[in-house]
Amino acid sequence: MQEEQDPHTNDACPTQAFVFIEESILTVDDGYFAVKAPGNLIWQNSPSVRHGNAGELSFADGHAEIWRWRYLNKDQNLDAPVRVGGLDSTPDLVRLQAAAAWRR
Repeated sequence: MQEEQDPHTNDACPTQAFVFIEESILTVDDGYFAVKAPGNLIWQNSPSVRHGNAGELSFADGHAEIWRWRYLNKDQNLDAPVRVGGLDSTPDLVRLQAAAAWRR
């Protein structure tokens, strides 16, 4: 019988859990990058888009990746909505939320 995952946690494995991310210049304010739990479609902090709409992430197993944002195309302020100016960055936020380890 398969064990059910606790709906109040995201136990991303080390190869999938990001540890560091390049943050937007508009939300670097406190020494950490915050991501709201899945289902909350607000960018609490925003990743950087300074490198051709891409940003760098490092993961708990020690590897790093460059993620190209599909829809996020500008640095945003704190608590920015996913829909801005006709663009919807929900797929980018959902991808980042899946890579964040969290507990409610």
